[in-house]
Amino acid sequence: MKTLGRILIILLAAAFVIGGTYALSQTSAGQALVGQPMGEGDSDGQAGPPDFAHGQGGNHGERGGSWEAVIRNLIEMVMIIVAVQVLWSIGRRIKRLAEKNNRLQWSRGS
Repeated sequence: MKTLGRILIILLAAAFVIGGTYALSQTSAGQALVGQPMGEGDSDGQAGPPDFAHGQGGNHGERGGSWEAVIRNLIEMVMIIVAVQVLWSIGRRIKRLAEKNNRLQWSRGS
């Protein structure tokens, strides 16, 4: 249960970072930081910022909107977090076994 709580806290923090990044990218200052044009369109024919609300940002070959990308990213984050937790628990078990074997060797040597 403690691990599940940690995972939920990490996911909540990631959601805040994603939301903050998205909010910043919607401002003209944020667009200037990443070098995007600041208007709906420039005079030299360049398009304005992508319309994420209508699913027109990112990969043009894929169907679906930004919610699909958010869910896909959340699933990837959950998979990474679960993999790290599994590897960490395996490492703890190996460490405990090594400590137990070390104690057994000390008790046999005495």
